[in-house]
Amino acid sequence: MKRIYTRTGDKGMTGIHGGTRVPKDDIRIEANGCLDELNCQIGIVRSQLRSPSYGWVSELQAFRCEQDENQSRQASDSPSEAERRAGSGAASISLRAERNPEPQAFFCEQDENQSHEASDGERCPVKPDMTERFDEILHEIQRNLMTVMSLVATPTAERKNNPNTLPDNLVAACEASMDTLSGQSGPSLHFLLPGGTPLAARLQLARAICRRAERRLWTLHHQDPVPEEILQYINRLSDLLFVMARCELARQKWPEERWHSFSYKNKR
Repeated sequence: MKRIYTRTGDKGMTGIHGGTRVPKDDIRIEANGCLDELNCQIGIVRSQLRSPSYGWVSELQAFRCEQDENQSRQASDSPSEAERRAGSGAASISLRAERNPEPQAFFCEQDENQSHEASDGERCPVKPDMTERFDEILHEIQRNLMTVMSLVATPTAERKNNPNTLPDNLVAACEASMDTLSGQSGPSLHFLLPGGTPLAARLQLARAICRRAERRLWTLHHQDPVPEEILQYINRLSDLLFVMARCELARQKWPEERWHSFSYKNKR
C-alpha cells in the first residue's frame, strides 16, 4: 500500500503545481491554507444541516409538533379523555419549556425598529425548510474552493498548464444566490453580533475565515497576479455567508443582535 507520508516536507519546504518547491510559510501556501480552513468550516456547516443533534432549536421544533399532535387528539377525544390528556400535557409542557426556553429569552430587548413581521417590509415569509437549498449552495462552494486552491497553488507562468477551470458565471451565480436569500431575510442594514443559532454562528465563522483568505490572496496578488475572478469570488463569498447566516436566523425566527447600522449604505 502506498504511504500517505513522504517525509519530503521535513525541512520546511513543500511542492506547488508545476514542481517548484517553496517554504511552507510562503504567502501562496498561507493563502491556500486559509482557503482550506474555509472549506473545512463549510464542511462542518453542511454536516450540521442534517445532524439529528442540531441543538435545542430542533428539539423546540419537535416539541411544537408534539403540541400540535396533542391538540389534534384532544379535539377528537371524549370530554373526560380530553381533560386527562390536557392535565398530563400541561405538566409535560411546563417541564419541556424549562429545558427549552424560547430563543428570545436569551437576548436583550430588540431594537425598537426591528420586527420580524412580513408586514413591516423588512422580511418576507421564510420557507420552513431551506436545508436542501443551503446544502446545494455550500456543496457548490466547496467544489469551487478546491479549484480555486489548485489555481492559487499554480504560479502565473504555469497556470495555462493547469487543467482545472472555474465556471464562467462564478461571481454572477454567487450574487444571484445572495439576491434570492436576501428576499427571505430582508435587507441587510446593520452590523450583527456573530452568534444566534449554532448554524448561524458557524456561518459567521466561515465568513470571517473567508475574509482572512481574501486578505492573504491580495498579498499574494501583489507578488504574483491572482486571477481576477478568484479575487472577486472570494469577496462575494464572504457576503454570501453573511446573508446565509441572516437567513438561518430568520428561518428559526431568532432575533438578530444588531450593533450599528451600515452608515455607508444608508447614505446612498
